[in-house]
Amino acid sequence: MGVTILNQTDRKIKASEIRTFLKKVLGKMDLDRVSLSVVFVDPETIRDYNRTYRQTDAYTDVMAFPGEGDYLGDLVLCPQIIEENALEFGFSFEEELRFVLVHGILHLLGYTDYTAEEKQQMYDKQNEILRRIEDEES
Repeated sequence: MGVTILNQTDRKIKASEIRTFLKKVLGKMDLDRVSLSVVFVDPETIRDYNRTYRQTDAYTDVMAFPGEGDYLGDLVLCPQIIEENALEFGFSFEEELRFVLVHGILHLLGYTDYTAEEKQQMYDKQNEILRRIEDEES
């Protein structure tokens, strides 16, 4: 399993902590043999990706681009949007980042959140994974 992290922003990213967390997530999901990439970009870049690939002219916190075979795919994240969401929802940046990383992995696996039912199913799965990791870490 390999996790590649590329930071294209000015924000300091704790790559080793993110890599460790992602390995825990993938382990909890029985995906020990897959690899993925995580790319951190600025708000304008993720907005451009959203416009190009989803025909949505809006900022977002995470986009998922599925891969093939043992390559799970690419996650593109925007730390500035994650920080704004963390403040809005009353979480730390690290908590919101963990949530977004799991959310993105679920998208790579084919989960969608277009309907209320899909969104609830996805959030339930995210919370289950995060809870299992938190229990292990405490």
